[in-house]
Amino acid sequence: MASLRNPPRGALRIVWKAHKIIWKFSGRRLGTRSMGMGVIELTTRGSRTGSARTVLLSCLDSPDGLVVAGTNAGLDQDPAWVQNLRVDPRAELATKAGGQLVTAEFLAGADHDDVWARFQAADDQYSRYATMLTRPVPIVRFGVRGDGGSP
Repeated sequence: MASLRNPPRGALRIVWKAHKIIWKFSGRRLGTRSMGMGVIELTTRGSRTGSARTVLLSCLDSPDGLVVAGTNAGLDQDPAWVQNLRVDPRAELATKAGGQLVTAEFLAGADHDDVWARFQAADDQYSRYATMLTRPVPIVRFGVRGDGGSP
């Protein structure tokens, strides 16, 4: 049975869409925090279509850039944005402070484990995902790009 901390996927989709609408129409002034973490708007290119794909994600700060975790709300498949970044690591990030072109770096080893532990410490939902998933959770760090190209 679903709880408030574990709503059914359909309810999550409604919440995600509402969050995106609030984010957009407030000019990124509202909806900038979720689960005690910052929120970013990530725009990637679809791995099959090449079309721009935008999603809001919770993030953590790191000394080398913002980091996100590809939990896909506990589903045992990577989220589409992860696949998009594997095909083309160039993306655009927007925060309440503005936008910037970035390059995605998938973390591995101790770097991955350290950041994944930080996500679990930030919100217990991530610890729950850790017990549910049989796949490794991709952790992505974004570094600023200097090429001026499109995402």
